Amino acid sequence: MAGKRKNERTAMGSLARSMLGGLGLPDPAAFQAGARLFERLYGERFLDQVVFVGLRHQTVHLRARDGAWKRRAQVLEAQILADFQEFLGAKDLQRVVVSTGPLPDLGPEH
Repeated sequence: MAGKRKNERTAMGSLARSMLGGLGLPDPAAFQAGARLFERLYGERFLDQVVFVGLRHQTVHLRARDGAWKRRAQVLEAQILADFQEFLGAKDLQRVVVSTGPLPDLGPEH
């Protein structure tokens, strides 16, 4: 019985991820992995002025506080893509899009 429940949970998780993807919404697990990777590799460099906001449609999405920080992130596009492909196995990623504006709330640890 326990084996059946685990399979049902796995199937429900797959169904939920599939539905989110169909709606164009990010997979929460992929978001968390991307956010952790970006913070670990680029957190000190960008001083919380550029943050990871998602992986959607073969694109890494970042948000920069202003145009100067946006340009700094854009210079590293090839490296950011290479890092996401290497460390997350996200081989289908093709570009990095950096938008500017208010940064999302990063929580109490920031």
